[in-house]
Amino acid sequence: MSKLSLIESSLLCLCLMCITVSLACPIAHRQALLQFKHSLIRNSSTDEILFDLESWNSSPDCCQWERVVCDSSNSALKPVIALDLSKLYLGSFAVMAPIFNIKSLTKLDVSKNFLQGEIPIWKLARLNRLVYLDMSYNNLSASIPSLLFSLRNLEHLDLTGNSFCGELSSHVRNLSKLKFLGLACNSLSGEIRKEIAKLVRLQNLWLHGNRFSRKVPNSIL
Repeated sequence: MSKLSLIESSLLCLCLMCITVSLACPIAHRQALLQFKHSLIRNSSTDEILFDLESWNSSPDCCQWERVVCDSSNSALKPVIALDLSKLYLGSFAVMAPIFNIKSLTKLDVSKNFLQGEIPIWKLARLNRLVYLDMSYNNLSASIPSLLFSLRNLEHLDLTGNSFCGELSSHVRNLSKLKFLGLACNSLSGEIRKEIAKLVRLQNLWLHGNRFSRKVPNSIL
């Protein structure tokens, strides 16, 4: 083989390597997802999780895994932007520690996971790019932390079917981009916040099944 052919072959290999790297998700995101999977399996007694996440680690590119969506708009990077972690029997937020480090997330679904206790708000608040957050049908309790309403990019927030109690914070007004707010089937009390009326983009509001002391203010209707 001539020197020219060797050079051409080497360049071709380098180009293919560059393309492969550019199409793959960031290594840190892949490691975080695998750490989450291993922690979840270690703390679970069901093989159903193994089956549901069997595609994870089958490819070096986590963008090819089930339940994972990456941003392909930039050819140089494909960060993870959406995770569907619903119905994985998480039980506790502890196993989600690696997930809170994927700060590129715009969508996170952890619905129907038997999650209990309070929202780890200081960890969740790191995900300040979130547009869609579904934590419905768990067993989350205590009051809804006001810091949750600092996620100002949220357009969809579903907390339906939990055990939240106490009054809704007036800081809900900070979610100016919100289109859907699900608070139904909890134990929220006090007045229905008039600040909800300031959410001018809101299209769907679920409040039924709570203990609010007054009717829905006319400003919201």
